[in-house]
Formats: sequence, C-alpha cells, structure tokens
Amino acid sequence: MKNTLYGRVILSHHVGATLTGTLRDSEELPPGVRILCNADLETNLFLAPPFESIPVLPEEASYRGEMIGVVTGPDWRTADSVAMTIKQAGGPDRDADTGAGQPLRGGGTEIDGPIRDQSGEATGADGAYEIVEGIYQTGVQLHMADAPLWAEATPTGKGVHITVPCQWPAHVRQSVATALRVPVRAVHLACETPSGNRDGAIVVPALLAIIAAVTAITQGETARIALRRDQGFVSGGRAPARIQWASRLGEDGTVLSNSLRVEMKLGAHAILKDEIRDRLRIAATSFYEPGPVEHEAKLVISPNLPMGAFEGVASAPISFAREVHWNRLAEIAQEDPIEWRRRHLRTEWPVMVELCKTLAAESDFHRRYSANELIRKRRVQLPWDSAALRGIGCALSEQQCGMTSARETGAVTVRLNADGTAHLYCSVPTPTARLQAAWHPFVAQDLGIERDQVLLETGFDSNLHDSGPRLFSRGVTLVPRAIASACQAIQKQRFREPLPITVRRTMRGGHGTRTPVDALQSVGGTAVEAVLRPARMEIDVRSVTMAIYAGRILDRGMAEAELRRGIYHALNWTLHESLLDLSRVADRETLRSYNTAFRGPVPRIKIVFLNQLRRDGPVGIGELPFNTVPAALVSALSQASGLYLDSLPVQPAHILRLFQDE
Repeated sequence: MKNTLYGRVILSHHVGATLTGTLRDSEELPPGVRILCNADLETNLFLAPPFESIPVLPEEASYRGEMIGVVTGPDWRTADSVAMTIKQAGGPDRDADTGAGQPLRGGGTEIDGPIRDQSGEATGADGAYEIVEGIYQTGVQLHMADAPLWAEATPTGKGVHITVPCQWPAHVRQSVATALRVPVRAVHLACETPSGNRDGAIVVPALLAIIAAVTAITQGETARIALRRDQGFVSGGRAPARIQWASRLGEDGTVLSNSLRVEMKLGAHAILKDEIRDRLRIAATSFYEPGPVEHEAKLVISPNLPMGAFEGVASAPISFAREVHWNRLAEIAQEDPIEWRRRHLRTEWPVMVELCKTLAAESDFHRRYSANELIRKRRVQLPWDSAALRGIGCALSEQQCGMTSARETGAVTVRLNADGTAHLYCSVPTPTARLQAAWHPFVAQDLGIERDQVLLETGFDSNLHDSGPRLFSRGVTLVPRAIASACQAIQKQRFREPLPITVRRTMRGGHGTRTPVDALQSVGGTAVEAVLRPARMEIDVRSVTMAIYAGRILDRGMAEAELRRGIYHALNWTLHESLLDLSRVADRETLRSYNTAFRGPVPRIKIVFLNQLRRDGPVGIGELPFNTVPAALVSALSQASGLYLDSLPVQPAHILRLFQDE
C-alpha cells in the first residue's frame, strides 16, 4: 500500500504576508510534518503560459487569502493543526483593502477626477448640451465553492501521475509539466468531472495539481492536497473595477453621446484579455442608443490567481456602472427610469420593449416610483431620522453565451437504437449533475421517447480542444442546441432508414456570423424595493422582481433555483460582503459571510420568464442576477436617501457620513 501525505494550503492573513523564516523552526514541528514554500525551492515556480505571472507559491502575498505555502503531514488532523498555527511574517497593510473606494493594486494607474453632478453647459456643433459624469466602483466579490477542490500526485520515475477534478485538463497538464520542467507526455492526468463551482474548477485545479506534484516529487511519496471547506472562497470572485462614465445631454434631455473609461484588476487573465475587452464593449454599447462613442479600458494584469468568473468578469462591473448612470440620467430628466430606458433602447432589440413592460407590470414600478419620489421631495421638511425611507430601482442587462475562440471545438452524438432507447454522448464535460439531468427530457421530448430511455455519457476527448473557461456557457447554450439539431436530423431519417441511426454534431467557434444577433444572448430586468432606516442605519430589501427572456427553459425549477441563489448572493455582494481578516475567521463565520443565504429579512422574490418568441434554443441565465440586482438595489437606496450612491458594496457608515454632510 502506498504511503500518502496529506496537505493543506496556507492562506495569507494580510497583504505582504510571507513564510520566510518559519522553516528555521522545523525541528519544532511534529514528526512527518513539513512546510513547503518558495523560500524552500531553488527556483521560484510559476504556472505555464499564458499564466506565467502566477507564482505557484509566492514569497510575499499580494492579497489576503492568497496561497503562500502548504503543510504536509501523515494525516488530515496533523496537517490542519499545524497549518492553523503557522505564524506569518511581514507587516499587515491595514490600508490595503479590495473593497470599493480603494486604489486598485497591481501596477495600474487610477482614474482621477471628482464626481460631478453637472459640469456646466457648453455649446457645440449640435447645439447646447450639458455633461453628466460619474465614477462607479465595484469591490471584490467572493463566493464559496460548492464542491471539494483537491489534487493527488504520485511520482512515476521521470514523471508524475495526477488525479484531479477539473474542467480544463490541457491547462492542468501543461502547467504541471512546465512547473516540473518535464515534457508534457511525462504528466499522466486522470481527470474527474467536477460537480461544483465552475470558477474554482477551471483555474484552481492547476495550482493544486502543481503543489501536489512538487510535494510528491520532493518528498518521494504520494501527496494529496485539498482545500478545507472554509478555504473554498479562494476559488472564485469578481474583479474590482473603477469606471468613469460621462454622458452629453441635449437641451431636451436626449443622450447625444457617452464616453467611458474602465480600470479593472483581472489577475492573470492574459489569455482572455482580448475577449474581456470585447465583453466590455458589448456590455457598454449593446442596449442603448447612442452607445458610447469613446471607450477606453485599462486591464491590470497582476501576479494573482485570476479573480472573476470567466463569463462575467467584464459584464458585471460595466452593467452596474451603466445602469446606475442611466437611472441617474432619468432622475435628472425627471422621468420614470423604465420609461427613460424604453425611449433609448436600440431598435434591434424589440424584445427589450416587452421586457420593460413586463417588469413594470409585475413590480408595479410606475406607481411605486412616483409615490417614493413624492415622499422624497417632501422629506426635506422633516427631520432626516424621522421615519423609514423607501425607494425602488431598476436595471437591465444581458448575458453573452457561446464560444468565441476559433480553436474551441466540441461534439455531440445522438444514437436512436432499435429498442427505442437513445444514447447521448457529449465530449464537453459539464459542471453540474443538474445540467446533465436537464438533457434527458430534452432528448426524450425531441425524439418522442420516455425520459428513462435516454442514456448519457460525457467525457474529455483528447482529439478536441478542451472546454476551458467557456465550459458553463457551452453546457447551457451550445450543447442543447447541438442536441436539438441531432434529434431533428434523426427524426427526418427514421422514416426512410432503419434503426439504429447515429447523428454527430460538431460545435465550433465563429458561429456568430451565421446566427441572429440575439440568438446567444439572454436579457433580463430587475426591480428592487428597499427600505432605509436612518436612525439605525439599517437596510431592508422588501422585494426583488426579475423578468427574463432566455428562449427555451430546460428545467424551470432548476432555473428558478439558480436565479434565487444568484439573487441572494448579489444582495450579499451589494450590502455585506467584504474581504475578511482571515487570521481571525472561524469556519462558521466564514461560511456565514460567503454562502448564498441572505443575511437579513428574506425579501419577496418574483421571477417571470417571458414566453419564447422566434427562437427555441436555451440561453444561459446564471450571470443575470449579478448584472442587474446590485445596480437596481443601489438605485433604490439612492432614491430612498436622496443621495447619490455609486459604489459596491454599500456601506451604511458611508451613507451616514453623507447624511451628516447635508
């Protein structure tokens, strides 16, 4: 029986934390325990290109919660006890915070300039106009992984055998080979299908696999490295951003043009830099007319683990800035925000008009907004702490779906057997068992058979470019479309050909030129009603109403459950979440801070799916709560307080200071 070492990673307690010097006390460690960090190694190890700026075990932490070492021992209890008592050197930088309102670190320059309600009137070639400018900031959003993240490595002569649950097998293999300075063929990978968090299952497995491989080779034994449950939040999050948005308004309140400057800290997202810039542009220009005629993006690439969901890293901060800014323009024009949006929507998005009507009707937005505006205007006659203040806000957004890289490929094969059963094979591994289960009724309905007659097989095909960061979008959008196409082909052939019939459909990038502009986009709108009690500085979210158009819904129950989880998490991001001091956090406290249960009175949540119009393909909806709920809630609090709020998370202490300054 092989000897196995069990390892736990050490997370930094503060910015600048280091383990240098702690290894000198190795004689005080329990027998069989060893601490591994870059101070131990002859050469610092880095991940494979294009993530070559990510150190495997950095000597100095660039953010709280970064992996800076690993403790190995003969069992989990010993490794846990030592890992939680290791002292970290380096003075904590208490001013370094990744929340909103703080400078972005990592080599980028800040966007300077005050927030101005109106910068005065001017006259140009198109007549008189005024400029409305705002600077909008979003902090880091962390979320817990909902499945274990681990890696096991066994030395094999000149190479290593890795077992790891992952969604990006080629990246794991290449990263381990580069870190060990061995050929890729020397790394044998056993890839298990992950069942949980898609962000963590994309990038973190490569890091854990390298740590496990280095540990196994340096100590000559099998090493199994796993994150504790309270360490799962290192696996994901959304990047901090600072957006400066300026709009030029005509005399009649019409938006003449916009200019946009973005600074976003992405970690090591070099491979996705072009895609992120494209998503920034789409998020800024896809909804309203006219779109920003000038836009500039500064993507700060820093030596950190990538932060941000791959599909949502660009859209969430831009959607927040755009929708809060548009609510502000509607207030300046003294118009209802939904009516203001309807007048400025692009003509090629006719479904958005129906979406706005549905959102307004389901949330009773027009009446509630007018009533709250009337109360707000009369509130100047009352003490600021005399009663509860009410407000309602709205936001619209979209979610991009599909593959964008020409290298990305995948395949779906459907076979209808003579006994009436159907066999489905998909080369793209999927992130959740629930998504796989949604494909069974999809095939059964299209082929006219029972659900239990559908057999499903998924797996990594080494002959195809593996799924990588677009996996979840593939699983929700492209895979069902390919399944539907294969089933339709079988239905046409079964009347002239004997069973079994097998049809294969290949999924490739670059399909957007053959697809309508909105075929791979879902759109949604959210209205949030909130109550602010100034005397106690408490915020209660009363109701959240979402209207969504996403084509064919595979499983309505699963879709609503996913949206509700996203809504609670987005509310936490807006009101509560911040990066905690990890040196003083117990498991229970961490889970309470980062899980999806809403902290506070549970709001009334109403989700409405618009009937599918001309398309019947499913489109992803997972990012819509993060793209709409924060902006709608901040706008509701702005109306309730009569103040201009422009950052996430919303800090009650900041609102109190603004009240006191009035």
